[in-house]
Amino acid sequence: MFNIVKADIKRLTHSKSIFVLPILILVLTAMFSALFAGLKYVMSLDLSAVLGESMDALAALGNIANTGYDMTIMNLQSDTLIYVMIVILLSVSAFDFSAGTVKNMLSIGKTKYQTYISKLITSCIWTILAVIFYAFASTLMGAIFFGFDITGQQISNICLITLQQIPIYLSVIAMGHMFVFMTQRVASSMLLYIGSFMLFETAMPILDIILDLPFKVSLLMPLYQLIELTSMETELVGYLTIYISCAIYIASSIIGGYYMFKKAELK
Repeated sequence: MFNIVKADIKRLTHSKSIFVLPILILVLTAMFSALFAGLKYVMSLDLSAVLGESMDALAALGNIANTGYDMTIMNLQSDTLIYVMIVILLSVSAFDFSAGTVKNMLSIGKTKYQTYISKLITSCIWTILAVIFYAFASTLMGAIFFGFDITGQQISNICLITLQQIPIYLSVIAMGHMFVFMTQRVASSMLLYIGSFMLFETAMPILDIILDLPFKVSLLMPLYQLIELTSMETELVGYLTIYISCAIYIASSIIGGYYMFKKAELK
């Protein structure tokens, strides 16, 4: 199994497709940071006579990020990396189905269990690297657009937040991995991945309003988990909700995904 992982990592490090990931991260964090830096600049100008009431809305947005640290936290709160991780799913698993690589692996004696778990391990390794690079890129772009004024304590906070967020991203990649092996199709798996996260990110806050529970239902979804952990004020019930749900997502994705792959005919 670990020979498959080593072979996959070696193949990916020599593939151009996986390097799309850091480029996308740099571009998107730069664009997001530039947007708020632009808002901050607009707020420094006296445009109230021109913009009127719209100036109040711009002021509210412009005051969200005033420092490089603020901008870093905003990037860490966003769901940008969740959707960028599609590159990992495509590079590690999805394209292997379309190219017939998975079928070839099974024909030379590799089991479906070895194939499923080894691809998941490879995806998890790349995900951890992506999360670390995303935190670095967010900090770098925050510093470039808002000034190099981040303190040692703030860097420590960023490192802590990044470590806390890793299980969330591992649960996300596990679910995406399940979709790939369940459908064995590039387009279908990506539609399921994007659609499911967009649907539940919209529905969960509504359920928070409707249901009066001792915990936030929205904390069952990755985006709101990321936001909660960046606050640095998460209570014990919040941590328990986040990490228990992550464990459930990972376990159910492994069990459910492997079961469906085991029963399915290769397409």
